[in-house]
Amino acid sequence: MENSKKDNVAEKRDAPQKTNYCLELFEWIETLVKAFVIIFILNIFVFRSVTVVGDSMVPTLTDGDAVIISNFAYEPQRGDIVVVQADNFKNQLTGEMGEPIIKRVIGIGGDEISFDTQNGVIIRNGEVLDETYTSDKTYSSGNFKGSVKIPEGKVLVLGDNRPISRDSRDAMLGLVDENLIMGKFVLRIFPFNKIGGV
Repeated sequence: MENSKKDNVAEKRDAPQKTNYCLELFEWIETLVKAFVIIFILNIFVFRSVTVVGDSMVPTLTDGDAVIISNFAYEPQRGDIVVVQADNFKNQLTGEMGEPIIKRVIGIGGDEISFDTQNGVIIRNGEVLDETYTSDKTYSSGNFKGSVKIPEGKVLVLGDNRPISRDSRDAMLGLVDENLIMGKFVLRIFPFNKIGGV
């Protein structure tokens, strides 16, 4: 009889502890689920990670670099590095159509761009661009002959590795609709020895 009383007392003492552990575990799971939901929403609507494919942005970004982009309240600005959904464009490396590409915004709506291919420079609104970020001068204007006036809602994008980059100079891509910009470069996160801005 005494033993059964002792067992009942022990069970009563253990019960609140088990309930507390379950409650604590539930709270941890709830916190983790909330964190994953927040990360998921941020990933869709604010930040995305993208891996650079190919060498069209050398020396700024190289093949295999992992970068964070953001499209939150984004309006294209000259000089921005952007990821573009290129639906009708074949990727240089994979040969696949419609893969995202990463390029630099050279001109926005209202800008007039011309290519001085003899001197390898780009002229925007009458001023020669100081493009210290390129690997070489711009000796090819591709599909553009003379000057081009960029309509509102469009951008002209080029890769920093001008000799090999397929970009707005290619008629298949041409001037890019702002709606096709997936986001602006924010941060490089890989390789670890190059973490940061560019």
